[in-house]
Amino acid sequence: MRKFELNIDAEPKDNYEKAKKLLLETDKAIQLLSPYEQQKLAYEFMQYKAIYGLFQRV
Repeated sequence: MRKFELNIDAEPKDNYEKAKKLLLETDKAIQLLSPYEQQKLAYEFMQYKAIYGLFQRV
C-alpha cells in the first residue's frame, strides 16, 4: 500500500499566495473527512487557538 504520492509543485514566494494555497489544500483535505471527523477537527483547532491566545496575552 502506498501512503505517499510524489508531485511536482510550485511554491509561491508571496506570503499571501502561500496562505491562499495552503487554505485551498486544507479545505480539500477537510472535505475528505466524515462529518464527525470534521467536527472533531474543528473542536481541536478551537482549543488550540484558545490556548495559543492565552499565551499571546502574557
